Amino acid sequence: MLDALTLDQLRVFVAVVDTGSFSGASRRLARVQSAISHSVQGLETALGVKLFERSGRLPRLTEPGEALLADARALLRSASSLQSRAAGFADGVEPELAIAVDPLFPITTLIEAIRAVEQQFPGMAIRLVTGVIGEPERCLRAGEVSLAIYTHDPLRSKDLEVQFLTRVKLIPVVATSHALACISGPVLREQLAEHTQLVVSTGDSGGWSSNLMSPRIWRFADLYTRREFLLAGFGWCYMPECMVAEAICGGQLKRLAVQEKAEDFFPLYAVHLQAIRLGPGGQALLQKLMQGEQ
Repeated sequence: MLDALTLDQLRVFVAVVDTGSFSGASRRLARVQSAISHSVQGLETALGVKLFERSGRLPRLTEPGEALLADARALLRSASSLQSRAAGFADGVEPELAIAVDPLFPITTLIEAIRAVEQQFPGMAIRLVTGVIGEPERCLRAGEVSLAIYTHDPLRSKDLEVQFLTRVKLIPVVATSHALACISGPVLREQLAEHTQLVVSTGDSGGWSSNLMSPRIWRFADLYTRREFLLAGFGWCYMPECMVAEAICGGQLKRLAVQEKAEDFFPLYAVHLQAIRLGPGGQALLQKLMQGEQ
């Protein structure tokens, strides 16, 4: 009998519950009341249970009706999602938007951009790849993602579409428990060289070599692990200001007044292959990212 069940019957059932009466459902759905009653009766027949007690002035849900109401709402939501996704595919929206993002990119900007795109294309799945420095470019070249955000200079590659997004400020910091934190004035290169420098390394380029000031180096594959060792007092390093601002305000980290190079900036680009055109979802995300960094 379930083959006779229709989405329209479920909509009528939910409308009766939400409005509190058959007449209320009739007004909401712009149908005559007899059609509403007939639809509910058909649903009861298809399900083999009585959904409403009709002995009073207003219909009252039976115990099976109470139990099945949540299922009816869930089925209607699923049907709406199915219709939305199908409509998106018909308009050329990609089934999945895969993005690889350099850990240097500000996470709040990324979250707000993805939130806006998810609301615009609710049926589109999103896959976000994060990890070590250099991973976004590798994922893009391997065809694993359609859009990548990274800091390595992509402008020299003729097969890429490149859009500048922002510059991330890196500042020298150290744990307040570290010996370098006790220096009150400008910190000299010779003083930095006496302590371990914590460096993020890609494994091939050797990390951010422009910031190397100490012969004593510990290498890490990602920013977040390095930050934990930084907080634990194992050494000093340059970190994205947005990732350490809270710890500086909280007294866990201290910004070093490095005499030779007090800060550094890394450009970040949105990159995709020229040979593969971004779909509507990817184009919308790129637009939101650019707006977020203005």
